[in-house]
Amino acid sequence: MAANIFCVDKFDPTGDPSSVSSRWTRWKKSFELYIAARGDVGNNQKRPLLLHCAGVEVQNIFDTLDGGASYDEAITALDTYFKPLQNETFERHQFRQMTQKAGETTAQFVTRLRKKAENCNFGAARDASIRDQVIDRCPDRELQAKLLAKRALTLGQLLEKAQAHEAAVSQVKQMDGRPSEKETELVSAVSRPRPRKPFDRTDRKTKTESDKHGLKCFRCGKTGHFAKDAACPAKGKECTKCKKMNHFASVCKSKSKHLNNVRESDDDDEHAFVVDKFYNSTIDVVVGGVNMSMMIYSGASCNIVDRQNWEQLKKKKMKFTCKKVDKPRKLYAYGQDTPLTVAGTFQAEIVVPGVSEIHTAEFVVIEEKGKVPLLGKETSEKLGVLRVGLPREPETVRSVSLSDKPEQRYPELYKGLGKLKNQKITLHVNHNVKPAVQAARRIPFSLREKVEKKIAELEELDIIERAEGPTSFASPIVVVPKPNSDDIRLCVEMRQANEAVERERFPIPTIEETLIKMNGSKVFTKLDLKWGFHQLELSEESRPVTTFATHIGLFRYKRLMFGVTSAPEIYQHTIQDVIRDCPGARNMTDDIIIHAETVEEHDRRLDKVLRTLQKNGLTLNPDKCVYRMSELQFMGFLLSEKGIGPKHPQK
Repeated sequence: MAANIFCVDKFDPTGDPSSVSSRWTRWKKSFELYIAARGDVGNNQKRPLLLHCAGVEVQNIFDTLDGGASYDEAITALDTYFKPLQNETFERHQFRQMTQKAGETTAQFVTRLRKKAENCNFGAARDASIRDQVIDRCPDRELQAKLLAKRALTLGQLLEKAQAHEAAVSQVKQMDGRPSEKETELVSAVSRPRPRKPFDRTDRKTKTESDKHGLKCFRCGKTGHFAKDAACPAKGKECTKCKKMNHFASVCKSKSKHLNNVRESDDDDEHAFVVDKFYNSTIDVVVGGVNMSMMIYSGASCNIVDRQNWEQLKKKKMKFTCKKVDKPRKLYAYGQDTPLTVAGTFQAEIVVPGVSEIHTAEFVVIEEKGKVPLLGKETSEKLGVLRVGLPREPETVRSVSLSDKPEQRYPELYKGLGKLKNQKITLHVNHNVKPAVQAARRIPFSLREKVEKKIAELEELDIIERAEGPTSFASPIVVVPKPNSDDIRLCVEMRQANEAVERERFPIPTIEETLIKMNGSKVFTKLDLKWGFHQLELSEESRPVTTFATHIGLFRYKRLMFGVTSAPEIYQHTIQDVIRDCPGARNMTDDIIIHAETVEEHDRRLDKVLRTLQKNGLTLNPDKCVYRMSELQFMGFLLSEKGIGPKHPQK
């Protein structure tokens, strides 16, 4: 039996110095389990087996210590050597900085806290410290209030209450597909009608009396003169409403003969008209990052989404902003006298992939059930999917639709943030360069919440992690607000740290070298790797140099980042190696171009590239990918069957 049990991996004492103590503790536990599993190791064999399994580097360290002749004395000597690198004050500081991640259950958070508490020497106060940290950093205010209401709460009772609460919340959301109370409040808050002011006849009377005192002319509507005066500006003018002379349309008393398409109302609310018939003029769009189909209709003055589709968009985590309206809006189905029930309005970015630019549009949510959301006239024209009138010149076909969409054939290729399999990136650090530890820069209070949210998002995506223990590098961050958005961009100022990073001299091809290889091609596809740099994982020893300081502690990157001086070369040749065996595929920055002379050849090449990317664990951004284009704008040039030329000017 002992022969079938493999020895534990060798211990690396030269790795990250900030984690050597915790890593030694974990390795020692693994070794003790290995000894127990074998069952045939005597006391005289434990010491040599310990040094054999630990490896040559640990043996060299042990030779310099007064290790003694027994196993227990050897363990004590190695503990004394590795444990001083652990700082109890710093470990407790890191413990107090730990927060519950998005999507993480309370039980999972407690497990992480227990693991961290092993290095904090809390003693008998361990469970109480974990309990306090869970309550203090609980993201669910309702659960936090329940936990605070219980006196003398033990950690076991906390876990029991938290698990029951989390299970109940999950079950409520799943029952019959009904929205939770918070979601219902959100929809109600999107657009609440302003209470209508009661009509007061005294207002009209007061206004009429003031008009008399102001000598208001009934021909032009202005004051200061009588209608018979020659100075009246309406004298000799034709009314645009009734076509009669000597008065303006604003004061015309004639009834309009063209009111059969407009409904009158006692208030000034805007009226929009929608149809309840289904036409087969649907188009695939992306709204707030979510794919959906909408019907193009030039008779609609706004974009309409019914309640059912609205709930589906929220479940898919659509990015939107609620819009507050001062007046309720009335929508009528064509030929109907009863207005539709408006639940509210929201704004979101909308784009037709491969056809249009991104636009921000307003959508009206209605309670009535509809077959398909409506894309109104104004938005349709902005997206370039609706043309009113004849074109000035015949249009050429720019793309050919794929019979089998790539998203359907390779669904995993379009989900989340990928990670390149079986390869980790190594940053070559020159240890002769003096390390650079810079203090965190002051973040304005107005941006701190956004910074914390962005850091939590990057942690959840496994892009960054907390930096534990002492570090030789720490760079400050720069917070840059994104234009036309409430979001921010988090940039690490790597100038000093980059002095220690040895740059790889891999030649990046020029745009001319890339384009010349596409000469003669007539069909093109452009694939966009989602957050390209972040799909390459950094090796453990390469992460310390990326450490950055914030107002909530130190973090470091687990993936390749933009600030590293050698990142462009590393990324270029790594992706180039991935698609090396794919003919007709060229990569530059985040883009991969597939080109061919015929559609059949193009489809074969595209399929091989997609299979290769999915096999290697990479993912694409579906909103920025375009397929089977006869013309393609790339890096400021226009690629087509006619050759390579300057791109079309923006209209």
